[in-house]
Amino acid sequence: MYTILLTEQYLEGFLNYCRKYRYEHDNSYLYEEEDLNFFDINSNPTVLLIINNEIRGVFSVMNTNIENGIIRVRIFHSVDKGYKLLLSHMNNHLKSCKGYRLFVPEETKASHIFSVLGFEIQSKTYRMIYNSNTTDYDLPVDMSFEHLSEDNLESWIAIYESAFRKSITRSQLINDLNSPYVIPNGMMLLKHQEYVGIIVLSFDDNGVPEIETLAVDPKFHNQGYGHLLLKYGIHTIKTGYGKPTLSVSNQNNAFSLYRKVGFEIQKTLWYMMYKF
Repeated sequence: MYTILLTEQYLEGFLNYCRKYRYEHDNSYLYEEEDLNFFDINSNPTVLLIINNEIRGVFSVMNTNIENGIIRVRIFHSVDKGYKLLLSHMNNHLKSCKGYRLFVPEETKASHIFSVLGFEIQSKTYRMIYNSNTTDYDLPVDMSFEHLSEDNLESWIAIYESAFRKSITRSQLINDLNSPYVIPNGMMLLKHQEYVGIIVLSFDDNGVPEIETLAVDPKFHNQGYGHLLLKYGIHTIKTGYGKPTLSVSNQNNAFSLYRKVGFEIQKTLWYMMYKF
């Protein structure tokens, strides 16, 4: 039993391992086959656990997704007792990193494994579904929804960055706009004299429609715009694609709004973090 860094020699074996085990722990960044087909070794430092010349565990992180020195885990899984070996190797390889973060289902084998390794719970994330039959929404005559376009791209970026306190580039946004996973009429801005909020509707890895992003410019909070955006998302999904779903942190003030309009908790995930 030993660990090695991923090379081209083992790439196909690693991808096949991901396809087989990606749903057992945290599959947030492995759900699209497209992600696997274009896996970049340089952007995703990866350690493999090898037993009898066979891959029996993997630990892969994303150099492109780092917040305050804490790097996002792409997949961390072993079919044998190799988690400590994988973690030790990655720690030695990423000496400039301050730690790792991931999501795991609440009270499962995975959550126990990561707790033992030293990951600590930071918050909970709820996967929610809308089971109500109500789909109507009333938009005041002085408000309108606009499709994301070159004309309002900068306004979208400004709202996104103000709401989430992180940056997004024009190229990232254009790629999202052209993604086959975005629902038609699924990237919209709400306008009330000026742009006040944004919403993204998309399909998850299983083709389930979801409200992926909903944000209101902080200077327009508590004026009902979030409720209008939410009602638009519910109406658009319910009238053409099925039951709306979404994910929200228990620390997000919008959680109470989602419950109020009819969303119910489907699954609870732990947001866990490991710090050096």
